[in-house]
Amino acid sequence: AGRAPAALRTQPGAWGRAVAPEPAELVQRARAGFAATAVTALFTAAVVAGFLALAHLRAPEPPPAPERPGIPAVAVPAAPGGAAGVR
Repeated sequence: AGRAPAALRTQPGAWGRAVAPEPAELVQRARAGFAATAVTALFTAAVVAGFLALAHLRAPEPPPAPERPGIPAVAVPAAPGGAAGVR
């Protein structure tokens, strides 16, 4: 109940006197936290990519598409100087 917050520390010779951390120490903590977050994000992305690859490999082949009823398209020979078309 009578303890100082974690962001404050006491010096050995100053009993009960809380001292704020140095700005450089705060920057070091922030850099370490950012680096840990970046490493965690990269590791998580690698795990997700691995799971996606595993799911892709384990997935069954899709069934062939059914042929639609009707008259099939016929390729029409190209006219001189023109591109081939489909009717």
